[in-house]
Amino acid sequence: PAKVSLSPLRMAGQVFSIVSLRDMTQRQRAEEALHASSERYRLIVQTAAEGIWMTDADGKTTFVNPKMAHMLGYTVQEMLGRPLLDFMDRDSQLLMQRRLDSLGSAGNQPSQPDQVDFRFFRKDQSSMWGLLSSSSIQSDHGEPGGTLAMITDITERRQASIALSNSSQRMASVFGAVTNGLVVQNSDGHILESNAAAERMLAASRAGGSLWQAIREDGSTFEQHSHPVHITLSTGQAMRDVVMGVQQLDGNLCWLSVNTEAIRDEYGKV
Repeated sequence: PAKVSLSPLRMAGQVFSIVSLRDMTQRQRAEEALHASSERYRLIVQTAAEGIWMTDADGKTTFVNPKMAHMLGYTVQEMLGRPLLDFMDRDSQLLMQRRLDSLGSAGNQPSQPDQVDFRFFRKDQSSMWGLLSSSSIQSDHGEPGGTLAMITDITERRQASIALSNSSQRMASVFGAVTNGLVVQNSDGHILESNAAAERMLAASRAGGSLWQAIREDGSTFEQHSHPVHITLSTGQAMRDVVMGVQQLDGNLCWLSVNTEAIRDEYGKV
């Protein structure tokens, strides 16, 4: 392609045309490459699995991709022009404002993206937890021009974490409250956890936190190979109602009925 320019020229009563040609090949190729690049960027943004959110220097929304709008139950148009903080709970607003202030005071140095959990409110006022990774945008003059954020919905992961924490707390309460002695030991037989009842029963018989010393009803000693804990740890076999006599701090003998159960890891190993 070439750019053609025609200029009339009058000489000796005759009209001539001056034709100038300019090779536009390189410029057209550059424009085509820019258009192709812009189209690829648009497709990536529009189809990204994460929410993409851009704000101006005042914190107002200038762009969200369809995924981000869908995550919060809005249309793209409903979100444009609104401050990012409008969509967060109070604690997240305060945290995000501090982050925006720090980005604004960072001078002309571009910030490095980091990741923080924030709680958003959907249009129906339900909660959505998002992992937000943000970085500052610089204007053409090097001044802070806004923020670019990538947001991943982690609501299910957050809820699972809370449920696990609550379950662990409940189990800890039960573990400490039951009157039966409960002991958790590792694969070497060392006691990792024990409740108050077990601490009281085994206080005088524990040898360095390993298998506790005990005798049978006939007075013979439980050797390591015959200890119910050792059998379960070495074979995975559960032991039931094993009668063991353990000495107490006051010198008396306490008779226990011991049950053991193997705890296996994700590979099936005890």
